[in-house]
Amino acid sequence: DELLVERLGKFHRRLGPGMHIVIPGIERIAFAATLREQVLDVPPQQCITRDNAPLTADAVIYYRVVDPYATRYSVQDHIDALSNLVLTQLRSLGYRYRTDWKRASA
Repeated sequence: DELLVERLGKFHRRLGPGMHIVIPGIERIAFAATLREQVLDVPPQQCITRDNAPLTADAVIYYRVVDPYATRYSVQDHIDALSNLVLTQLRSLGYRYRTDWKRASA
């Protein structure tokens, strides 16, 4: 796990495992990130295929925060941003499929 410390509202340092001192009133813990792999369940998404047939797609995301600084200061809500990216990809993949496959006669 890694913590980001802000001093007077501005990024100051990263704290790794171990004992550290944070000055109350001047410094605060701005973000706590686990560097382990995490799981995010994406709700089922309605998609439309190329031939206008409805399709429901479901996904599970396995992700890991590599850089807590970029996660905190580049995106407001990294979980929401990750979920939106996956939903966009699911919709575009659903559009590629066709459901009018020819069946082999018996």
